[in-house]
Amino acid sequence: MSQTKGIITADIVHYYLYCNQTLSNPFQQPLTIFQRSLTTMQIQIQGLLQFAVPLFPTAERDLLGIQHLLNSSEASLHQLTALLDCRGLNKVCSPQPNWNHSITK
Repeated sequence: MSQTKGIITADIVHYYLYCNQTLSNPFQQPLTIFQRSLTTMQIQIQGLLQFAVPLFPTAERDLLGIQHLLNSSEASLHQLTALLDCRGLNKVCSPQPNWNHSITK
């Protein structure tokens, strides 16, 4: 932890070093805000597609493009959320058991 002082906050270092159920992900709040914002924007675009396109048919292409971008952003958010979870990182960093020693003939 002393090597990261002044570079990464202590709560982030602690989260990734000790990774247990009692520690909350320090990135959870901004990830949740981003998810809620995406959902709100998706609802707004859906409403525009339903009610504005009949009045402004040329807007449909742009609205569908925005909808696609929001869907892609949501998929990226899910990937980012998984990558930031300490359990995934600790699984990669943990030494794997050597099963060759337990095999008996």
